[in-house]
Amino acid sequence: MTLQEFYDLIKVHDWSYQYSDDHRHWTRGRDEDNKIHHILQGHSKDPQFRALYDQFRSWAFDTQGDITKPERPE
Repeated sequence: MTLQEFYDLIKVHDWSYQYSDDHRHWTRGRDEDNKIHHILQGHSKDPQFRALYDQFRSWAFDTQGDITKPERPE
């Protein structure tokens, strides 16, 4: 998986799936989350994947509105 493909995956991920009352929605989010973490483990020697994930996660859970959404890598 390329860094660009990884970006596309985390861009559409529902970062708040764990708060869903719909079990199907929660299950889909959990499965996506597991896939993302599996990819991170497979690319553990490439710090760009972890850095992009951390940046996106910070943006997704930003309560102050002061974090800019990461841009797709070239």
